[in-house]
Amino acid sequence: MIPWVRKYQPKKLTEVVGQRESIDKIVAFYQSFPRDRTIILSGPHGSGKTAIVTALATQLGAELIELNASDYRREQDVMSVLEPASRQGSIFGKKKIILIDEIDGLAGMQDRGAITSVIKIITETRFPIFITTNNVWNKKLKTLRKSCRILELRKLETPDVLRRLHKIAKLEKIKIEDSVLKKIAAHSDGDVRAAINDLQAICSGVELFNRDRIEEVESAMRMIFKSFDSEAAKSISNSLEIQPRDFLQWLDQNISSEYYDKKSIRDAYDYLSQSDIFLERIPRWQHWRFLVYVYLLSAVGVQQSKTKPNPKQVRYSKPDLMKYWIRAAKLRKAKGLAQTIGPKLHASARSLQRDFIPYFNFIEQKNPKMAKEINEWLGV
Repeated sequence: MIPWVRKYQPKKLTEVVGQRESIDKIVAFYQSFPRDRTIILSGPHGSGKTAIVTALATQLGAELIELNASDYRREQDVMSVLEPASRQGSIFGKKKIILIDEIDGLAGMQDRGAITSVIKIITETRFPIFITTNNVWNKKLKTLRKSCRILELRKLETPDVLRRLHKIAKLEKIKIEDSVLKKIAAHSDGDVRAAINDLQAICSGVELFNRDRIEEVESAMRMIFKSFDSEAAKSISNSLEIQPRDFLQWLDQNISSEYYDKKSIRDAYDYLSQSDIFLERIPRWQHWRFLVYVYLLSAVGVQQSKTKPNPKQVRYSKPDLMKYWIRAAKLRKAKGLAQTIGPKLHASARSLQRDFIPYFNFIEQKNPKMAKEINEWLGV
């Protein structure tokens, strides 16, 4: 099943929700090339940064060269992709646009050479370069900012996200209550990508988990948890008519019920996390062959992690999709808050998520007045 995020990726700029003013400025930047060579698009997750660039390329019929900075950690890796892309014409004779996605991935101490390489490319490029980041004011991007135009995209409002969900529900001919769509939009915290994923997950839960399908999934769980037959585990997991994400959630939900020793549980979750990494790479790299590794690591990896099968009969639990949805929404909200208050508290978003936000949540529960005062001081 094609992820709806990919299926309904905007093909035209008019299909991008909630960023009309920013889109006009991006088009103006593109038309100003080569006077302006590079622009940094800064904004929260799911605000449309990457979607706008891909839609612009599609609308113009331009070749899009995309480099996800999180996947390239060394200077020579970055240069091997960017240098020829920025100098050589399109092999298809088209216009060309270069996208460096998630430049935050190069902002670590070990990546100073890579950032320097990007700046060098900017001064020599024959094609417009778009760079995306969640926080352009990260001090590690200071030198890069001097070489680029900067455009900050606003966080999407709930009505913006809701309009997109209504559109997709109509195209998919889904009968879903408006109140559910409003909940999904509200909990997305402005992340339209996450909202679309949540909509697909919830609809998959309604449509797919009927009695027959549940029995099929439970049979797969028994094969994985109660045997060591790896070929059977691969075969039955590949034949299931559920999304890979749902399959991983079934395993996640039931590992601790089947496995009782620490090593088996640890190894099973380690394989499951590796499987999840490959699953995340599929839409990013458009490489569907990775599904082989998703099922191999999840079904066979989890199966072979146990020291011996649990002799007890276990009743398998269906994944609580709402629980995953709410937890993901909370994590997105915490991450966005940490990025916002980081400059004020002179701390990284990661350390604030780990050390400050849990303590602040405790204050919010026990002393709302103090929490309000802290919020006012932070300006959030």
